Amino acid sequence: MVLLEWINQLHSSPSVNVIHCMPRFLSKFLTVIESQESEQMNDLGRKATDLLAHFLEDLKDGGSRTILLDRDIIIKLLEFLSKCDESKRITLYTSLTWFNYFLDFFR
Repeated sequence: MVLLEWINQLHSSPSVNVIHCMPRFLSKFLTVIESQESEQMNDLGRKATDLLAHFLEDLKDGGSRTILLDRDIIIKLLEFLSKCDESKRITLYTSLTWFNYFLDFFR
C-alpha cells in the first residue's frame, strides 16, 4: 500500500512524469489486483485499480505519449494477459480495457 501511495504522490507532482514509468509499473499493478481479487476486493486491490484508471485517463490526454511508450505498454499487457488466470475477472477486465484503448487509439 505504501508503494501505491508513493507512486500516487509522485504522479500528483507536476515536476514528475510517472507516465513514462508505466511499463515498469503496469504488470506490478495488475499482479496486485490479481492477488487481491475475490468476492470483496480489499483496499489494496481497489487502490491499484483506481490508480490504473487514473493513469489511463492521463494517457488519453496524449501529452506524455510516445510510440515507444505505447509499444512498451502493449508488450507488458500482452505478457500479463498470456499468463493471467481466466477466473480473475477484474484483472482480465482491467487488462483488456487498457489493451482495447491502445487498439482504438491506433485506428
